[in-house]
Amino acid sequence: MAKKYDFLFKLLLIGDSGVGKTCLIIRFAEDNFNSTYISTIGIDFKVKTIEVDGKKVKLQVWDTAGQERFKTITTAYYRGAMGIILVYDITDEKSFENIQNWMKSIRENASAGVSRMLLGNKCDIETKRKVSKETGEKLAKDHGIRFFETSAKSSINVEETYIFSLSVFQSICPAVFSGFGTRHTTTIQQEARPQRSTGENHQQHREKILQVRSSLDMISLVYGRKNIET
Repeated sequence: MAKKYDFLFKLLLIGDSGVGKTCLIIRFAEDNFNSTYISTIGIDFKVKTIEVDGKKVKLQVWDTAGQERFKTITTAYYRGAMGIILVYDITDEKSFENIQNWMKSIRENASAGVSRMLLGNKCDIETKRKVSKETGEKLAKDHGIRFFETSAKSSINVEETYIFSLSVFQSICPAVFSGFGTRHTTTIQQEARPQRSTGENHQQHREKILQVRSSLDMISLVYGRKNIET
């Protein structure tokens, strides 16, 4: 069966627990919103294929747990990420202050030169705003990265955010897009691998984490080969 995309792009969302990372991913991948909060356990991802400048791009968006106890697991997935989106909640000042810690985590664990973006989520809850848009813009400017305010609930700037991240990568590595469809690539067959606790025991959950990690290592290997070829 012929593959249905020209390029596979891995994007990682990080930030404190409860800022809306999972909701942003679900809104983008499924155009859906669930107000029931379920904390992500470990790592999860969803896939969506979109078109950028005539190229079909399979965007693999990884959702990470924000709790400290999952830090060892989640930081392992920084490797191979071609873009990292930092998310805070505009109604939670602490989540904004912690962006500096997430920036530090990127420097310590991600590939050098990885594309970054800052999102202030839940902009639909204006009456409870604690972080001004100008404050978010200033932090992004200080780090030389792009900034958006988003709302997963109201679908504000969600798709625009992911499209922009792909455009940034294309401008940085145009050779990767050029003729990419003529080369062999490897992808994960199962597009979504839920990692939330739904009665499964710890061993079952650990096995799923290892399965995803194995798949990620394969993708990282493919990226490395593409960099050598181009």
